[in-house]
Amino acid sequence: MRSLAALTFASVAISGCISLPVDSGQGFTNCIQSLQYDPSLLPIKQKVALSGGNENLFDRLADNSYPTDYEKSLLRLWGNKRQYCANSASINDLGFNESQSLVSRLANGSISYGQFARDAQEMIQRIYERRSYPQQQRVYVSPPQQAAPTVFPTTPSPPAQVYKPPTTTTCSYDSYFKETRCVTQ
Repeated sequence: MRSLAALTFASVAISGCISLPVDSGQGFTNCIQSLQYDPSLLPIKQKVALSGGNENLFDRLADNSYPTDYEKSLLRLWGNKRQYCANSASINDLGFNESQSLVSRLANGSISYGQFARDAQEMIQRIYERRSYPQQQRVYVSPPQQAAPTVFPTTPSPPAQVYKPPTTTTCSYDSYFKETRCVTQ
């Protein structure tokens, strides 16, 4: 079920910008998907995937142009509309926040459309891996212990001091799966 959920968020990607559905996520997903039909955003529809999908992905990846001032205003509008969808569904997810940061970099003219598409693809991969394999994050594996040779002392000796590395426990709450995960290092 988790892998299905992980694939679902990828399908709602905004040009690689993750919009994760949660319990109230159907409304969120519908809201995000409706942005592709928003007439005010049509001028940037070919440059960014307004509501997810991989339509004209190659063209977007190869586009080295930067947004014009008019397109920047439309990108800010898009970001605000995406935020409205998230706020309406009480979405506060790391993936969504990362995607909003990426949209803001594009809207500020810091990156080209092609760089936006490439960064978005990388972000999808990172979030997919984080969602699919959470147990592999920050796991401490102790080095193998070598067995000491058996020695029969002639006189009792004090117990040997064994080095134990310091441990820390880090916990985080995953709002998508609604669970707390703790990792001890």
